[in-house]
Amino acid sequence: MEQLLERLTNILQSKRRSYPVTIQGHITNPDGTYIHHLKEPFNLEDDGIYLIWLQSFTGWSNFPNLVAGVNHKLYYSPDNGSTIKTIEFPTSLQSCYTYNDYLQSKLQTNGGYDEEDQAPFEVSADLTTQRIILNVKNENFVVYFNLPQTWRNRLGFDSKQYAYGVHIAENRANIMDTLNIFIEADIAWGWNRKGEPTNTIYALVNEKPAGEMIVVKPNPPIKVSLSSTYIDRITLKFITEDGEPITFQGEEFTCNIIIERV
Repeated sequence: MEQLLERLTNILQSKRRSYPVTIQGHITNPDGTYIHHLKEPFNLEDDGIYLIWLQSFTGWSNFPNLVAGVNHKLYYSPDNGSTIKTIEFPTSLQSCYTYNDYLQSKLQTNGGYDEEDQAPFEVSADLTTQRIILNVKNENFVVYFNLPQTWRNRLGFDSKQYAYGVHIAENRANIMDTLNIFIEADIAWGWNRKGEPTNTIYALVNEKPAGEMIVVKPNPPIKVSLSSTYIDRITLKFITEDGEPITFQGEEFTCNIIIERV
């Protein structure tokens, strides 16, 4: 009986032309991978030619701009350099507004505000020029962007000290640099990237602001070769153009994938 059922299953699968797979979850692996186990494995015919393609992707524009131990600190002095204090920013911050909001909360906690409850310094964004403005309002305060692990590379400032006055960043802000998202699947093969075949099934350009939903429905679909005919699980991987892992900060994503026989 079991052999008969297996034969019937194989016959039905051999007649199928399309195998849709929905993968939904949260990426918890720091390397940007997500493993999806199929409820019923695909046992495809070895003599068939199969392609795989992304039907749709839904996720959230949620990418860290600050990395602990790399660029998450701000140094300042409230007394013209006699003492230097440090503020460490959480890696979840993603915009100039959230940077400054967190900065002000820490300055208030550390006693940085004056008697009139005025901020000693603040950062804001000029959207026209895409440059950050540092306004040091208190004559006794100095901001140090020339010390280790500062966030100056995101704001666009040079490696130096900034005292009393309004300072416009020398370079454009680099707050959101995750624009190209590559989706890889371990059962795919053939997408050329930098002259080499890869497991990529799609590459999307993210232009959504932080916190907004990303919805992609490739039309026409881009199809690549399937590298295996027996599939019991699919491992997806999300990376940047530079190969850095993307986890969407743990937010849910959905990939609808199609495997088809040609």
